[in-house]
Amino acid sequence: MTIEEFIAARLKEDEIHARGAHKEGALNGDSWNVWKVWDREGLFDGGIYVFPVDAPPHGDGVVRKRDGETSHIERYDPARVLDGEIPMKRALLEQYASAKRRFPKPADDEPYSRSDIETMAQFGVLRVLIRHTAAIWSSHPDYRQEWAA
Repeated sequence: MTIEEFIAARLKEDEIHARGAHKEGALNGDSWNVWKVWDREGLFDGGIYVFPVDAPPHGDGVVRKRDGETSHIERYDPARVLDGEIPMKRALLEQYASAKRRFPKPADDEPYSRSDIETMAQFGVLRVLIRHTAAIWSSHPDYRQEWAA
């Protein structure tokens, strides 16, 4: 498995999990509704209710989280994953693959052109970014230590 295949597989898994967090048909860029939980005296008790946009704020499907989880849930909703993070990482993979395909072959006694040098520099930067991206899933059994940045 190449580093590109590894990242593509993890992104597919992330996409499946993010889609699973939505109710059927609730995608279309929608995100979570988040309501703060107040106690009987009207004081914020540190909890929130989180539910898909099309779900009522009560009954089945409502999840209550507390403390440090709340800000994470508010920021890392399925829409952000599906509309932002996954497409960005896939675009990075495509840029890397493109630079890899264009990487110049060494020629005997011929200097590299300016374009060749720019492609090599772009590939070098993208290679580091790809390695850092793969490290997101460094605890996955398919991750290889040789990919560490």
